[in-house]
Amino acid sequence: MTAKSVLFLSGLVLLIFISFPAAADSIDGRWCHKGSQVTIESPMIITPSGKKVAGEFDRHSFSYTIPSGDKYAGEKGEYVVQHDDLAHFTRSGSSQFEEWEPCPSPTS
Repeated sequence: MTAKSVLFLSGLVLLIFISFPAAADSIDGRWCHKGSQVTIESPMIITPSGKKVAGEFDRHSFSYTIPSGDKYAGEKGEYVVQHDDLAHFTRSGSSQFEEWEPCPSPTS
């Protein structure tokens, strides 16, 4: 392999890596949206109504079935981290998403 080929391939690999958006370290934590709050502690979520529900997760997403008594009960809800300060929430019955941000630290 020639030096030009190695340089070209190195540049191509670098271009591929910088073209994908960086994701936050983890979905786990407290997320807030318009006065509502969820806490994700994989594999569990505490919903805005305070119900603790198991779900499916990986490092950057969490999905669960919205429990009875909560708005949109029975639908699938999913949080996907976009970056450190933003997660999108979608539900199976809607094409819209909500923007959730990390909750501010409590003050005393």
